[in-house]
Amino acid sequence: MPAARPRLYLIDGYSNIFRAFYAIRHLSNSKGEPTNAVYGFVQMLRKLLRDEQPDLIGVALDVSRRTVRTEKFEDYKANRAPMPEELRGQIPQIRKVLEAHRIPILEMENYEADDVLGSLAGKAAEEGFDVILVSADKDLMQLVDDHVFLMHTGRNKLYDPALVEEDFGVPPSQVVEVLALKGDSVDNVPGVPGIGEKGAIQLVREYGTVENLLERTEEIKRKSYREGLQDNHELALLSKELVTIHTDLALDFEPERLQHEEPDTEALKELFRELEFFSPVTDYTCISVSSIAGVKIFSLTVTSPTNVYYIQLVAYWIRCRPLCHSGHPISILIEDTRGAPTVHRLASPGVTKIALWHFAFHLPGTMPGAWRIGYRAQTQILTWRWPSRSLVCGMGWSRSSILVIPAMRP
Repeated sequence: MPAARPRLYLIDGYSNIFRAFYAIRHLSNSKGEPTNAVYGFVQMLRKLLRDEQPDLIGVALDVSRRTVRTEKFEDYKANRAPMPEELRGQIPQIRKVLEAHRIPILEMENYEADDVLGSLAGKAAEEGFDVILVSADKDLMQLVDDHVFLMHTGRNKLYDPALVEEDFGVPPSQVVEVLALKGDSVDNVPGVPGIGEKGAIQLVREYGTVENLLERTEEIKRKSYREGLQDNHELALLSKELVTIHTDLALDFEPERLQHEEPDTEALKELFRELEFFSPVTDYTCISVSSIAGVKIFSLTVTSPTNVYYIQLVAYWIRCRPLCHSGHPISILIEDTRGAPTVHRLASPGVTKIALWHFAFHLPGTMPGAWRIGYRAQTQILTWRWPSRSLVCGMGWSRSSILVIPAMRP
Protein backbone atom coordinates (compact mmCIF):
# COMPACT_ATOMS: atom_id res chain seq x y z
CA MET A 1 0.00 0.00 0.00
CA PRO A 2 1.51 3.39 -0.97
CA ALA A 3 2.46 5.78 1.80
CA ALA A 4 0.06 8.63 2.55
CA ARG A 5 0.96 11.84 0.78
CA PRO A 6 1.65 14.95 2.90
CA ARG A 7 -1.24 17.43 2.85
CA LEU A 8 -1.12 21.08 1.84
CA TYR A 9 -4.10 23.22 2.88
CA LEU A 10 -4.54 26.35 0.77
CA ILE A 11 -7.11 28.77 2.18
CA ASP A 12 -9.02 31.13 -0.08
CA GLY A 13 -8.64 34.16 2.17
CA TYR A 14 -11.37 36.52 1.05
CA SER A 15 -13.93 33.77 0.52
CA ASN A 16 -13.64 32.93 4.21
CA ILE A 17 -13.26 36.54 5.35
CA PHE A 18 -16.47 37.65 3.63
CA ARG A 19 -18.27 34.56 4.92
CA ALA A 20 -17.21 35.40 8.48
CA PHE A 21 -18.15 39.07 8.06
CA TYR A 22 -21.72 38.35 6.99
CA ALA A 23 -22.26 35.37 9.32
CA ILE A 24 -21.44 37.32 12.51
CA ARG A 25 -22.86 40.83 12.69
CA HIS A 26 -22.73 43.66 15.24
CA LEU A 27 -19.62 42.45 17.05
CA SER A 28 -17.14 45.12 18.14
CA ASN A 29 -14.72 45.89 20.94
CA SER A 30 -15.20 48.44 23.69
CA LYS A 31 -13.78 51.16 21.43
CA GLY A 32 -16.60 50.56 18.97
CA GLU A 33 -14.26 49.05 16.37
CA PRO A 34 -15.86 46.21 14.32
CA THR A 35 -14.24 42.84 14.99
CA ASN A 36 -16.77 40.36 13.56
CA ALA A 37 -14.81 39.36 10.45
CA VAL A 38 -11.59 38.87 12.41
CA TYR A 39 -13.41 36.84 15.05
CA GLY A 40 -15.14 34.57 12.52
CA PHE A 41 -11.94 34.07 10.54
CA VAL A 42 -10.00 33.22 13.73
CA GLN A 43 -12.63 30.65 14.68
CA MET A 44 -12.48 29.06 11.21
CA LEU A 45 -8.68 28.99 11.27
CA ARG A 46 -8.45 27.50 14.76
CA LYS A 47 -10.98 24.79 13.89
CA LEU A 48 -9.08 23.91 10.71
CA LEU A 49 -5.74 23.70 12.52
CA ARG A 50 -7.24 21.65 15.34
CA ASP A 51 -9.30 19.23 13.25
CA GLU A 52 -7.11 18.79 10.17
CA GLN A 53 -3.60 19.28 11.60
CA PRO A 54 -2.19 20.18 8.17
CA ASP A 55 1.39 19.41 7.23
CA LEU A 56 1.62 22.56 5.13
CA ILE A 57 -0.65 25.60 5.00
CA GLY A 58 -0.98 28.96 3.27
CA VAL A 59 -3.59 31.68 2.73
CA ALA A 60 -4.11 33.29 -0.69
CA LEU A 61 -5.33 36.91 -0.84
CA ASP A 62 -6.25 39.23 -3.68
CA VAL A 63 -3.90 42.17 -4.12
CA SER A 64 -6.22 44.62 -5.91
CA ARG A 65 -9.29 44.79 -8.14
CA ARG A 66 -7.11 45.48 -11.21
CA THR A 67 -6.09 42.15 -12.74
CA VAL A 68 -5.37 40.55 -16.08
CA ARG A 69 -9.10 39.89 -16.34
CA THR A 70 -10.11 43.54 -15.96
CA GLU A 71 -7.48 44.39 -18.57
CA LYS A 72 -9.21 41.96 -20.90
CA PHE A 73 -12.78 42.94 -19.95
CA GLU A 74 -13.18 46.27 -18.17
CA ASP A 75 -16.57 45.34 -16.70
CA TYR A 76 -15.32 42.15 -15.05
CA LYS A 77 -16.68 42.17 -11.45
CA ALA A 78 -18.03 45.68 -12.07
CA ASN A 79 -21.34 44.69 -10.45
CA ARG A 80 -19.67 44.02 -7.12
CA ALA A 81 -20.14 46.64 -4.44
CA PRO A 82 -16.99 48.04 -2.85
CA MET A 83 -15.76 46.30 0.28
CA PRO A 84 -17.74 47.61 3.29
CA GLU A 85 -15.70 50.08 5.31
CA GLU A 86 -16.40 48.15 8.52
CA LEU A 87 -14.74 45.12 6.87
CA ARG A 88 -11.89 47.02 5.22
CA GLY A 89 -10.64 48.19 8.61
CA GLN A 90 -10.38 44.58 9.83
CA ILE A 91 -8.12 43.30 7.04
CA PRO A 92 -4.87 44.51 8.68
CA GLN A 93 -5.84 42.65 11.87
CA ILE A 94 -6.52 39.46 9.91
CA ARG A 95 -3.08 39.75 8.34
CA LYS A 96 -1.62 40.13 11.84
CA VAL A 97 -3.46 36.97 12.92
CA LEU A 98 -1.88 35.05 10.05
CA GLU A 99 1.56 36.46 10.78
CA ALA A 100 1.27 35.51 14.46
CA HIS A 101 0.21 32.00 13.41
CA ARG A 102 3.28 31.95 11.15
CA ILE A 103 1.05 31.12 8.17
CA PRO A 104 2.39 32.60 4.90
CA ILE A 105 0.22 34.98 2.90
CA LEU A 106 0.25 34.11 -0.80
CA GLU A 107 -0.47 36.81 -3.37
CA MET A 108 0.64 38.01 -6.78
CA GLU A 109 0.18 41.39 -8.43
CA ASN A 110 -2.33 41.50 -11.33
CA TYR A 111 -3.75 38.07 -10.50
CA GLU A 112 -6.56 36.86 -8.27
CA ALA A 113 -6.19 34.56 -5.29
CA ASP A 114 -7.84 31.79 -7.35
CA ASP A 115 -4.92 31.92 -9.79
CA VAL A 116 -2.40 31.66 -6.96
CA LEU A 117 -4.32 28.71 -5.54
CA GLY A 118 -4.53 26.99 -8.93
CA SER A 119 -0.84 27.43 -9.72
CA LEU A 120 0.43 26.28 -6.33
CA ALA A 121 -2.04 23.40 -6.15
CA GLY A 122 -0.89 22.01 -9.47
CA LYS A 123 2.80 22.27 -8.62
CA ALA A 124 2.32 20.73 -5.16
CA ALA A 125 0.33 17.81 -6.57
CA GLU A 126 3.10 17.17 -9.12
CA GLU A 127 5.64 17.05 -6.28
CA GLY A 128 3.75 14.41 -4.31
CA PHE A 129 1.34 16.39 -2.10
CA ASP A 130 -2.40 16.13 -1.63
CA VAL A 131 -3.85 19.64 -1.80
CA ILE A 132 -7.02 20.76 -0.03
CA LEU A 133 -8.49 24.07 -1.16
CA VAL A 134 -10.54 25.71 1.61
CA SER A 135 -13.22 27.92 0.06
CA ALA A 136 -16.91 28.35 -0.68
CA ASP A 137 -16.17 29.33 -4.29
CA LYS A 138 -17.64 26.82 -6.75
CA ASP A 139 -15.27 28.07 -9.47
CA LEU A 140 -12.47 26.18 -7.72
CA MET A 141 -14.18 22.91 -8.64
CA GLN A 142 -12.37 23.14 -12.00
CA LEU A 143 -9.09 22.48 -10.14
CA VAL A 144 -10.21 19.24 -8.48
CA ASP A 145 -8.48 16.03 -9.52
CA ASP A 146 -7.14 12.87 -7.93
CA HIS A 147 -4.79 14.88 -5.68
CA VAL A 148 -6.51 18.26 -5.42
CA PHE A 149 -9.69 18.53 -3.35
CA LEU A 150 -12.10 21.32 -2.45
CA MET A 151 -13.18 21.67 1.17
CA HIS A 152 -16.36 23.66 0.54
CA THR A 153 -16.91 25.74 3.66
CA GLY A 154 -20.47 26.65 2.70
CA ARG A 155 -21.66 23.09 2.09
CA ASN A 156 -19.40 21.29 4.56
CA LYS A 157 -18.29 18.87 1.83
CA LEU A 158 -14.91 17.64 0.65
CA TYR A 159 -15.09 17.49 -3.14
CA ASP A 160 -13.23 14.88 -5.16
CA PRO A 161 -13.82 14.43 -8.91
CA ALA A 162 -16.79 12.10 -8.42
CA LEU A 163 -18.57 14.48 -6.03
CA VAL A 164 -17.96 17.45 -8.34
CA GLU A 165 -19.67 15.58 -11.17
CA GLU A 166 -22.51 14.51 -8.88
CA ASP A 167 -23.21 18.03 -7.56
CA PHE A 168 -22.21 20.22 -10.51
CA GLY A 169 -23.37 17.96 -13.31
CA VAL A 170 -20.07 17.61 -15.19
CA PRO A 171 -16.56 16.45 -14.24
CA PRO A 172 -13.99 19.04 -13.05
CA SER A 173 -12.39 19.28 -16.51
CA GLN A 174 -15.67 20.63 -17.93
CA VAL A 175 -16.64 23.02 -15.13
CA VAL A 176 -15.15 25.99 -17.03
CA GLU A 177 -17.26 25.14 -20.09
CA VAL A 178 -20.49 25.33 -18.07
CA LEU A 179 -19.38 28.53 -16.31
CA ALA A 180 -18.53 30.14 -19.64
CA LEU A 181 -21.90 29.35 -21.21
CA LYS A 182 -24.15 30.32 -18.31
CA GLY A 183 -22.09 33.31 -17.19
CA ASP A 184 -21.91 34.73 -13.69
CA SER A 185 -23.90 37.78 -12.61
CA VAL A 186 -21.82 38.17 -9.43
CA ASP A 187 -18.53 38.46 -11.33
CA ASN A 188 -20.24 40.05 -14.35
CA VAL A 189 -19.12 37.28 -16.68
CA PRO A 190 -21.50 37.73 -19.66
CA GLY A 191 -21.90 34.10 -20.77
CA VAL A 192 -24.12 33.32 -23.76
CA PRO A 193 -27.54 35.01 -23.73
CA GLY A 194 -30.37 32.50 -23.59
CA ILE A 195 -28.35 29.69 -22.03
CA GLY A 196 -28.85 29.04 -18.32
CA GLU A 197 -27.24 26.50 -16.01
CA LYS A 198 -29.36 23.52 -17.04
CA GLY A 199 -28.92 24.27 -20.72
CA ALA A 200 -25.17 24.76 -20.27
CA ILE A 201 -24.79 21.40 -18.55
CA GLN A 202 -26.83 19.67 -21.25
CA LEU A 203 -24.77 21.22 -24.06
CA VAL A 204 -21.43 20.47 -22.42
CA ARG A 205 -22.39 16.85 -21.82
CA GLU A 206 -23.23 16.53 -25.52
CA TYR A 207 -20.51 18.63 -27.17
CA GLY A 208 -17.72 18.74 -24.57
CA THR A 209 -16.25 22.24 -25.00
CA VAL A 210 -17.29 25.77 -25.92
CA GLU A 211 -15.03 25.64 -28.97
CA ASN A 212 -16.68 22.44 -30.21
CA LEU A 213 -20.12 23.99 -29.70
CA LEU A 214 -19.17 27.04 -31.75
CA GLU A 215 -17.95 24.84 -34.60
CA ARG A 216 -21.16 22.79 -34.63
CA THR A 217 -23.87 25.34 -33.91
CA GLU A 218 -25.97 24.18 -36.89
CA GLU A 219 -26.45 20.82 -35.13
CA ILE A 220 -28.05 22.40 -32.04
CA LYS A 221 -31.79 21.81 -32.18
CA ARG A 222 -32.99 24.42 -29.70
CA LYS A 223 -33.29 27.73 -31.51
CA SER A 224 -32.44 30.01 -28.56
CA TYR A 225 -29.24 28.06 -27.86
CA ARG A 226 -28.24 27.90 -31.52
CA GLU A 227 -28.81 31.61 -32.19
CA GLY A 228 -27.26 32.64 -28.89
CA LEU A 229 -24.02 30.88 -29.82
CA GLN A 230 -24.06 32.10 -33.43
CA ASP A 231 -24.61 35.71 -32.40
CA ASN A 232 -22.18 35.70 -29.46
CA HIS A 233 -19.20 33.73 -30.70
CA GLU A 234 -16.56 36.10 -29.28
CA LEU A 235 -18.51 36.65 -26.07
CA ALA A 236 -18.54 32.89 -25.39
CA LEU A 237 -14.77 32.65 -25.86
CA LEU A 238 -14.19 35.75 -23.70
CA SER A 239 -16.38 34.30 -20.93
CA LYS A 240 -14.38 31.09 -20.97
CA GLU A 241 -11.15 33.04 -20.66
CA LEU A 242 -12.54 35.01 -17.71
CA VAL A 243 -13.68 31.94 -15.74
CA THR A 244 -10.58 29.84 -16.40
CA ILE A 245 -8.25 29.81 -13.38
CA HIS A 246 -4.58 30.23 -14.24
CA THR A 247 -2.43 27.26 -13.23
CA ASP A 248 0.86 28.38 -14.72
CA LEU A 249 1.86 31.50 -12.77
CA ALA A 250 5.57 32.05 -12.15
CA LEU A 251 5.28 31.05 -8.51
CA ASP A 252 7.77 28.78 -6.81
CA PHE A 253 6.34 25.98 -4.70
CA GLU A 254 8.46 26.07 -1.54
CA PRO A 255 7.34 23.34 0.89
CA GLU A 256 9.68 24.57 3.63
CA ARG A 257 8.01 27.99 3.59
CA LEU A 258 4.55 26.45 3.92
CA GLN A 259 5.39 24.10 6.80
CA HIS A 260 2.83 24.33 9.59
CA GLU A 261 4.70 25.75 12.58
CA GLU A 262 3.80 26.53 16.17
CA PRO A 263 2.30 30.02 16.47
CA ASP A 264 3.88 33.01 18.17
CA THR A 265 1.74 32.68 21.29
CA GLU A 266 2.81 35.97 22.85
CA ALA A 267 1.96 37.87 19.69
CA LEU A 268 -1.42 36.11 19.49
CA LYS A 269 -2.26 36.83 23.12
CA GLU A 270 -1.39 40.49 22.69
CA LEU A 271 -3.42 40.74 19.48
CA PHE A 272 -6.45 38.98 20.98
CA ARG A 273 -6.35 41.22 24.04
CA GLU A 274 -6.29 44.26 21.77
CA LEU A 275 -9.29 42.90 19.86
CA GLU A 276 -10.93 41.78 23.14
CA PHE A 277 -11.12 38.18 21.93
CA PHE A 278 -10.52 36.61 25.29
CA SER A 279 -11.81 33.13 24.48
CA PRO A 280 -8.99 32.27 22.03
CA VAL A 281 -6.47 33.37 24.64
CA THR A 282 -7.39 30.31 26.71
CA ASP A 283 -5.60 28.16 24.16
CA TYR A 284 -2.37 29.98 24.90
CA THR A 285 -2.55 31.08 28.56
CA CYS A 286 -3.62 30.05 32.06
CA ILE A 287 -6.96 30.75 33.71
CA SER A 288 -6.78 33.67 36.11
CA VAL A 289 -7.53 32.97 39.77
CA SER A 290 -8.56 35.55 42.34
CA SER A 291 -10.27 35.54 45.72
CA ILE A 292 -13.42 37.31 46.87
CA ALA A 293 -14.74 36.93 50.41
CA GLY A 294 -12.38 34.00 50.91
CA VAL A 295 -13.72 32.14 47.88
CA LYS A 296 -11.42 31.31 44.96
CA ILE A 297 -12.65 32.67 41.67
CA PHE A 298 -11.58 31.04 38.42
CA SER A 299 -12.36 33.58 35.72
CA LEU A 300 -12.20 33.88 31.96
CA THR A 301 -13.57 36.66 29.77
CA VAL A 302 -14.95 35.84 26.34
CA THR A 303 -16.60 37.60 23.44
CA SER A 304 -19.00 35.41 21.50
CA PRO A 305 -21.94 35.86 19.13
CA THR A 306 -24.03 32.98 20.47
CA ASN A 307 -24.99 31.53 23.82
CA VAL A 308 -24.41 28.03 22.47
CA TYR A 309 -20.76 28.83 21.98
CA TYR A 310 -20.46 29.86 25.64
CA ILE A 311 -21.63 26.44 26.77
CA GLN A 312 -19.32 24.65 24.36
CA LEU A 313 -16.43 26.77 25.56
CA VAL A 314 -17.11 25.97 29.21
CA ALA A 315 -17.31 22.26 28.42
CA TYR A 316 -13.99 22.42 26.57
CA TRP A 317 -12.43 24.52 29.32
CA ILE A 318 -13.38 22.16 32.13
CA ARG A 319 -12.46 19.08 30.12
CA CYS A 320 -9.01 20.33 29.12
CA ARG A 321 -7.96 22.43 32.07
CA PRO A 322 -8.57 20.83 35.50
CA LEU A 323 -9.50 23.46 38.06
CA CYS A 324 -8.09 21.62 41.09
CA HIS A 325 -11.13 22.39 43.22
CA SER A 326 -10.73 19.36 45.53
CA GLY A 327 -13.96 17.75 44.45
CA HIS A 328 -16.21 20.68 45.41
CA PRO A 329 -19.09 21.41 43.05
CA ILE A 330 -18.61 24.36 40.75
CA SER A 331 -21.06 27.09 39.84
CA ILE A 332 -20.47 28.96 36.61
CA LEU A 333 -21.82 32.41 35.89
CA ILE A 334 -21.87 33.79 32.38
CA GLU A 335 -23.11 37.32 32.05
CA ASP A 336 -23.74 39.18 28.85
CA THR A 337 -25.29 42.40 27.57
CA ARG A 338 -28.17 40.92 25.58
CA GLY A 339 -31.62 39.63 26.40
CA ALA A 340 -33.38 38.11 29.39
CA PRO A 341 -31.94 35.73 32.03
CA THR A 342 -31.82 32.05 31.16
CA VAL A 343 -30.37 29.05 32.95
CA HIS A 344 -28.39 26.21 31.38
CA ARG A 345 -27.08 22.99 32.83
CA LEU A 346 -23.86 21.33 31.75
CA ALA A 347 -23.37 17.57 32.12
CA SER A 348 -19.82 17.64 33.36
CA PRO A 349 -18.25 16.14 36.51
CA GLY A 350 -18.26 18.55 39.42
CA VAL A 351 -20.43 21.15 37.74
CA THR A 352 -23.75 21.83 39.42
CA LYS A 353 -25.07 24.89 37.65
CA ILE A 354 -24.55 27.24 34.76
CA ALA A 355 -26.51 30.47 35.07
CA LEU A 356 -26.60 32.80 32.11
CA TRP A 357 -27.26 36.33 33.31
CA HIS A 358 -27.86 39.32 31.06
CA PHE A 359 -27.40 43.03 31.71
CA ALA A 360 -29.02 45.91 29.88
CA PHE A 361 -27.03 48.16 27.58
CA HIS A 362 -25.81 51.47 28.87
CA LEU A 363 -26.61 54.40 26.62
CA PRO A 364 -23.79 55.47 24.30
CA GLY A 365 -21.26 57.69 25.98
CA THR A 366 -22.26 56.88 29.56
CA MET A 367 -19.76 55.70 32.13
CA PRO A 368 -21.24 53.29 34.67
CA GLY A 369 -19.56 53.42 38.04
CA ALA A 370 -19.60 49.65 38.54
CA TRP A 371 -21.15 46.51 37.17
CA ARG A 372 -22.93 44.33 39.72
CA ILE A 373 -22.34 40.64 39.24
CA GLY A 374 -23.73 37.79 41.31
CA TYR A 375 -23.47 34.06 41.53
CA ARG A 376 -25.51 31.43 43.36
CA ALA A 377 -23.65 28.66 45.18
CA GLN A 378 -26.31 26.19 46.27
CA THR A 379 -28.37 28.31 48.73
CA GLN A 380 -25.99 31.24 49.13
CA ILE A 381 -25.68 34.29 46.92
CA LEU A 382 -22.48 36.31 46.78
CA THR A 383 -22.40 39.65 45.00
CA TRP A 384 -19.59 42.10 44.46
CA ARG A 385 -18.80 45.18 42.45
CA TRP A 386 -16.54 45.10 39.44
CA PRO A 387 -14.73 48.33 38.49
CA SER A 388 -15.73 49.18 34.96
CA ARG A 389 -13.36 51.74 33.56
CA SER A 390 -13.29 49.77 30.32
CA LEU A 391 -17.07 49.45 30.03
CA VAL A 392 -17.84 52.55 27.99
CA CYS A 393 -20.16 51.05 25.42
CA GLY A 394 -22.86 51.68 22.88
CA MET A 395 -25.62 49.66 21.29
CA GLY A 396 -24.30 46.50 19.69
CA TRP A 397 -21.28 46.21 21.95
CA SER A 398 -20.95 42.91 23.78
CA ARG A 399 -18.57 41.60 26.37
CA SER A 400 -19.00 38.57 28.59
CA SER A 401 -17.24 36.86 31.46
CA ILE A 402 -17.26 33.30 32.66
CA LEU A 403 -16.70 32.96 36.40
CA VAL A 404 -16.03 29.48 37.74
CA ILE A 405 -16.39 29.29 41.48
CA PRO A 406 -16.21 26.34 43.96
CA ALA A 407 -19.72 26.27 45.38
CA MET A 408 -19.95 26.95 49.12
CA ARG A 409 -21.91 24.62 51.33
CA PRO A 410 -25.08 26.13 52.89
